[in-house]
Amino acid sequence: MEQLRSDIASITETKKKGSGTELIGNYLHFYSGVPKESRGKRVSLLIHKKWTHNITNWQCSDERIITVNINILKTRFTIIGVHGPNEDEPVTNKHLFYETFLKVVKDFGNNRKLVLVGDFKARSDNGARLIDLCEQNNLKITNGFFQHKEIYKFT
Repeated sequence: MEQLRSDIASITETKKKGSGTELIGNYLHFYSGVPKESRGKRVSLLIHKKWTHNITNWQCSDERIITVNINILKTRFTIIGVHGPNEDEPVTNKHLFYETFLKVVKDFGNNRKLVLVGDFKARSDNGARLIDLCEQNNLKITNGFFQHKEIYKFT
């Protein structure tokens, strides 16, 4: 992250259990995961420690969604880190994830700028679900910064 001069990153499929914060080098690590005795998906956010005094709070919605509120240059931001369900997961799991995700988005209302980051696994059915959620909430989708091999561009 330091080589890329990145101040914020979302990390998915971490091995960290439970939820909490820790300092890793020059970054604050906010993580949300499954209980220590379980296996499952996890998500975390890394934020450069120079923003420590700008962070007002954070919370875990579940092991797939984490939020950090931060104020920068008189603008209130909520960063939502997401690790979406796989395309082949049962429809009920996807429905539950998008219900939770929609609630998190709506809870922050219009008084904050939302930044959604992570791995949405947004292809096919998941892609349609993400587009619907963004259209309903006037959100814009921008693509990732990383190039993918052709084999990973389709399912």
